[in-house]
Amino acid sequence: MHKYALGLDFGTESLRVVLMDLDTGEQFTTKSRYRWGVMDEYLKDKVQLPEDWALQDAEDYLQAMGEAIPQVLKLADITSDSVVSIGIAFTAIYIRTACICEAVETSWCKGRDSYHQ
Repeated sequence: MHKYALGLDFGTESLRVVLMDLDTGEQFTTKSRYRWGVMDEYLKDKVQLPEDWALQDAEDYLQAMGEAIPQVLKLADITSDSVVSIGIAFTAIYIRTACICEAVETSWCKGRDSYHQ
């Protein structure tokens, strides 16, 4: 069974994902745009932001992982149990390991985070 590394790049407007076969170097990629993106005038509940503010909705990150990770696994025709490594790049966000593990659903995650059940 081949082993794969999963890379997640959380950008300003979208999540970009790369999955690489560690034996062959073959790569599979996909991306998922955030629903709300950058909110620089109003929050999603229509609350006006002060001038020069820009915020993002953390739920966008979870939604994007829920879309992009299954897509890239399907492109490679593998299950999440073949993923042995996860790398994360981001701009000023914090995501608990449990959130990543919920999206990937792999046995590697069990016991890695006190929040994961």
